[in-house]
Amino acid sequence: MENTWRELRAAWPEQRVYWLSLAAVLCLGLFQRLNGFINHQSSFWLDEALWAPRFLTWSFSELNIRPIGFVWLTRKIVEMFGAWEVCFRLIPHLAGLASLALMPYVAARLLRSRVLRVVLVFLFAVHPALVDLSKEFKPYSFEVFLHLLTVAVFLRYQQTQRRAWLFGLLAFLPVGFLLGYNMAFAFPSLLLLVLVTGLRSRSKELVLAAVLSGVVCAGVVYELNSHALHKVNDAGKAENYWGRKYDVFYQAESGQGRVRWTLTKTADLLAITGLVRDLWSTNEHLAPGVGEKLAAVDRWLWIGLGVLGLAALLPKRREQALLLGGPLLVLVAVNALGKWPLGEFRTNLFACAYLMPLPLLALEAMAGWLRGNVQLALLGLLVADAAGGFVITFDAHGHKRCWAKDGYSREVLQTLIDFRKLELAHKPSSRSARPARLVLDLFSHKPLDFYLGYHPTYSQYQDFFRENFRIDRVASTRLIDVSAQRLRGAGMVYAVASKGRSAAELTAYAAANPSVVVRQKRIDDNVLIVVLDR
Repeated sequence: MENTWRELRAAWPEQRVYWLSLAAVLCLGLFQRLNGFINHQSSFWLDEALWAPRFLTWSFSELNIRPIGFVWLTRKIVEMFGAWEVCFRLIPHLAGLASLALMPYVAARLLRSRVLRVVLVFLFAVHPALVDLSKEFKPYSFEVFLHLLTVAVFLRYQQTQRRAWLFGLLAFLPVGFLLGYNMAFAFPSLLLLVLVTGLRSRSKELVLAAVLSGVVCAGVVYELNSHALHKVNDAGKAENYWGRKYDVFYQAESGQGRVRWTLTKTADLLAITGLVRDLWSTNEHLAPGVGEKLAAVDRWLWIGLGVLGLAALLPKRREQALLLGGPLLVLVAVNALGKWPLGEFRTNLFACAYLMPLPLLALEAMAGWLRGNVQLALLGLLVADAAGGFVITFDAHGHKRCWAKDGYSREVLQTLIDFRKLELAHKPSSRSARPARLVLDLFSHKPLDFYLGYHPTYSQYQDFFRENFRIDRVASTRLIDVSAQRLRGAGMVYAVASKGRSAAELTAYAAANPSVVVRQKRIDDNVLIVVLDR
């Protein structure tokens, strides 16, 4: 220990600044991930509540799009500790912390500049999607860790030249696919890199291991596709449904050429590092319209730097160019076959492991071309995104901000229980004693089914809801019609809207009907409970 402290004291001042800066950035990322996970364990939202019971009751083949290894691990944790939200979200959370711990090593192996290493770790630490999805019951954060781990292992081989790292990587690849299906996008580049390494070094063992690993990987992919994934890999269904809903599959009727559409979606992925720009348009510190204009400039900045970073690797660092760029090429090819979404989409969060270093590699190359200090090349990035974008959108990140908002299912349940108990206490009549009508939109009734059926705390209210409510589970678009229809009968009607549009429509309906007694309870901007009574 004394030798360690002596070495630290003897280190150059800039080395101390580097380590202190790195530690500060890591602490910031750690705080943002832990704050939302520990201090604000939000309720399940629709997708989480939809998949949680499936993880516990469905067979592995029925779960199809969820990685079998991720399902198995989650199921074991829940069986041991109970169906708490924290148990379902534990693997993504631990993976988010592990990815954060891995990034400094990856940055150190890819970048010579210490300043740029800190910036890369900083961008990774505060990336809103990486933070949010490490706190959500989805495999996406876990997949980032799996991909980043393979990158780190290959970079470790390059550093040490020990083939044991490559053998370990080859053994991990088929296992990695069972844990995260999009690991398949890394297979071609990683297997090719190891195969070429074996041929150059004339290592028959390494060549044989690469071929064997490739065969095993192909076999595992084929078997899972045959027994499960084919159910969701029907090109027509995938392109028609997801393509129209999220524009992640090409639609000919859009009027946009396929090449242009593909280039646009690929560019969106290259710009994923600056995803925080999506929050600028609603930021109170920016004048109306300013956020959109800054976001457009920021998007092109990241696209340009991403392309430049990949180009900077090609002349002398082709292995790293293939390592970082190969999965993106495979993703584009697979999307052309209608098998996987393309673009800035939650299922492609894994691409951060490959694409986030590229802009920093570009800045490092620019520093040499400009014949100046690397800080000059860094200035544009700091002003456009890190300094500007981060500061104006910073919060403690206790609440989710990217792609999905917090869920409030527990609060909704408790409010319904309190309202109903209060009604029974103040109106002990036969009319009030009859079960009340409860109209729930899609984003409300799926979470309610999970909490009443599985959650250790709220499952005890299953009988209470069965005795006191007659539940109508409706699409959000039918919420008002069904609520109005139920009001024609006797008794009270409770209506719950959990999306912004349906909540606004429910509020407007209640205000437009003076003959209806209205008691409202707003939990946040997207959740509204209205009690209607004539």
